[in-house]
Parts: sequence; structure tokens; C-alpha cells
Amino acid sequence: MTVIVPIILKFLPLFMIIYYVLGVLSMEIFYDAARGIASDKYGIYDQFSNFSSFLPTQLVMFQLLTEAGWSMIAFDMSSRMPDKYGLVMVIFCSFHIIITLILATLIKGMVWSTFLAVSKQYDINKQEKCAEQETAERNSEKHHQLDDL
Repeated sequence: MTVIVPIILKFLPLFMIIYYVLGVLSMEIFYDAARGIASDKYGIYDQFSNFSSFLPTQLVMFQLLTEAGWSMIAFDMSSRMPDKYGLVMVIFCSFHIIITLILATLIKGMVWSTFLAVSKQYDINKQEKCAEQETAERNSEKHHQLDDL
């Protein structure tokens, strides 16, 4: 953990900046559709796909990150903006690719790479200790044999 945490903390500002920019961009794009939430003609995902302020937008972005029903929110937003169906799907899919498939995978890869490096170093240290113990045992046997002579 002491090796992984500093590496993640170095990457976290970049992740948060991209996450923030995508959230603000989605607020700008979907703000008009978010204003119509009070009417009954929209889908059941109204409470989850609210782009009217920053915190609900970040919740949607978190759903994109965790892949928790983000496609239903994308389809709900596309039903609110039927004239821009293709644009909505391209935006949601590109957000999904950037956040989940690129950024989150980079973090997972860093953790995995660090784990493998630490595990390899641990194995090397363990082998060195075993070799040192074997050498010490051989030396003590030689001393005992010389003492017996």
C-alpha cells in the first residue's frame, strides 16, 4: 500500500480534472433537457439523469464510472432530445470510453503493475534470505567438521 498510494495520488489530479471537465461539458449539453424534469412525459430515470446542477451531474458521471445503469440514462436523455439522438449516444459512449475504459483502466493497471513489482521484489528478497541461510548452515557444518578434526 505504501508503494501504490503515492502513485495513485500522482495520477488522481489528472483523473479529477478530466472527470470535472466531462461533467461540466455534459451540464452544458444536457441542461435544456434537465429543465424539463418536472413534467410527466419523461422516463423513470428522471431523478438519476439530472444535469441541472453540479452534484447530480457528478452522480451520473460516477454511474458512468461504475457502469451502473448508465445506458438507461443515456436512452432517457436521448428520449428527451429526440432530434439529437445520435449526438447524445456519441457523447455518452465517448464519456464511457474515456472514463471507464481509459482512465479507470490506467488506475487498475498502475495498481496491478505495482503489485507485481512488489511481489517480484518480495520473492527475490525471500530467495536471498534462503540462500544466506543455506550458506550460513554450510559454513557452520564446515566449522563443526574442522573442529572434529
